[in-house]
Amino acid sequence: MDVKFEGENVVRHLDMTTNNHASPMANGSVPMMYQDGMVVEAPDTEGCREAQNQQRAAQRALAPGAKAKGHVTAGAVFKPAGQTFKASSNVSANAIKKSPRYKGFSPGVAPKHAKPPGVSNVECGGNKHPYKNSGSSPTGDAESKIIEDLFAGFNGKPPKGTLYLKVVGAPVCCDCQTLMKCASKSINIVICPPAKRKEPC
Repeated sequence: MDVKFEGENVVRHLDMTTNNHASPMANGSVPMMYQDGMVVEAPDTEGCREAQNQQRAAQRALAPGAKAKGHVTAGAVFKPAGQTFKASSNVSANAIKKSPRYKGFSPGVAPKHAKPPGVSNVECGGNKHPYKNSGSSPTGDAESKIIEDLFAGFNGKPPKGTLYLKVVGAPVCCDCQTLMKCASKSINIVICPPAKRKEPC
């Protein structure tokens, strides 16, 4: 074999190989094709690549102190319009206004306790999406900031298209999943892999 990792031979997916020669039963000495799991990409890999580029740009833009803290970064592209978004859970609307390093970041909506209190741009069953109170305000989650800014940009009219969303740092929280479900009444949302959702919700 000519493929090695840390000095040992490595069998790749679909390589011809044998195995288990030390077993008293000859159950693996016949050459066979090695089959490993295959990575299945999202339906539109171009959309997810663009979303990942935005997420990486958000991560690179963070100040050193922000990178040291636990945070979630997200990037997105909305098609066919081609709008791009980036956000971080620990970058506030105030920091976005003050620092040029956060130019183009999505601020999202203000939390309920703010003055004036924030109101969602996403309708849910005829009402605005009701953010729940939690230990950390879900209005500050990176994915919710992007969705809120997308809907805000259409002056109250639901947008039409597909949002490719890349989230890194934590599973998509329950409140964000509810927001996405409401937003999905008018847009398609593709959460680019690998992605996790918080369960149970």
